Amino acid sequence: MSKLDDNQFVLILFRIIYEKKGFIITLGEAQKINKNDKEKIVELYKKLFELKDDEYKTTKVNYFTVSYNIIPQDKLKTSKSYIRNYREDNKGVTWNTIFGTNLPNTADFNLWGKEYLTKTNKKGLTIHHIRKNDSKLIFIVTKLSDIENEVKICLKNKVILTFKDTITSIDNKNTFNRIINNNQTYTYNKGEIILKTINKKTHFLTNINTNKNIDTRIITMDIETRDINNVKLPYCICIFDGNNKHSFYLDDYNSIDHMLEESLSFLFKGKYNKHKVYFHNLSYFDSVYIIRILAKIAKSNNYFFKPQIKDGRILNLKLNFGKNYNICIVCIFFIFNQDKIICFIFNFMIF
Repeated sequence: MSKLDDNQFVLILFRIIYEKKGFIITLGEAQKINKNDKEKIVELYKKLFELKDDEYKTTKVNYFTVSYNIIPQDKLKTSKSYIRNYREDNKGVTWNTIFGTNLPNTADFNLWGKEYLTKTNKKGLTIHHIRKNDSKLIFIVTKLSDIENEVKICLKNKVILTFKDTITSIDNKNTFNRIINNNQTYTYNKGEIILKTINKKTHFLTNINTNKNIDTRIITMDIETRDINNVKLPYCICIFDGNNKHSFYLDDYNSIDHMLEESLSFLFKGKYNKHKVYFHNLSYFDSVYIIRILAKIAKSNNYFFKPQIKDGRILNLKLNFGKNYNICIVCIFFIFNQDKIICFIFNFMIF
């Protein structure tokens, strides 16, 4: 985008193609941007991806595609960007794409389209049939109470989505909770989604057979920092492999990067093959310092470096080196979610 002139605009469309056959998503609609809109478009795609179902976030991605078209000057109608994550109709209702279907940001079903049928069921509940404007979608709304509605979205007499709206503000029907497929809840405040929650199915814990072969190939590693001008900077790295301890102090090196590089390079030894290196808070703290250094070491030595990330948090970092050697750097925070972590293998306690 840096090669574009300030007065040039591009139509751009972003897609994610997954390894699962036929599993493709398009994030939003085509956006009209220029080179000054890079940060806005990134934030838009992040927001749109957050609205997607969990399956899209846990399925392995194959590749991304970005389709674009530079708009010729003679075809440019206006010199303004066009970035939005919703469609707005002539009644001021915005429509967010959730579960592949455009859903309104209001619980006031009178604004969803044109009502063409009203009837009462055997329970005495009023049912409203509403056809969305400029669409073949039909909303069948069962009014449970003054604040609750059950909704079925139909296309060609087939139910494609169900949800339940509960208005939480008497003065504003744009402030409500929407439960979709009895699984996900979206909380709206004045038409904006402020919270998304997902019900996860859980099972009772079952007994497992005791593992008689305890794996002691474990290394613990910690980074000590100090505050300088309100910035936390490392000054010491400590390593313990169950038998020996090693410390790397900043006074012995030319720079922080030099200290980090030497301490991390210390791990790439044949005797540490298949070891797990545990950091107490890899995802939220230590990774800030080590990922860049690990990537540098991997590139210069032709090592294989692969981070495992879920929900924006680093779970582990896998590295292959030498003759089929490998180590795995792990975040202990996701294994023991408590303040005191008892490392019984080493017979000492980390606070």
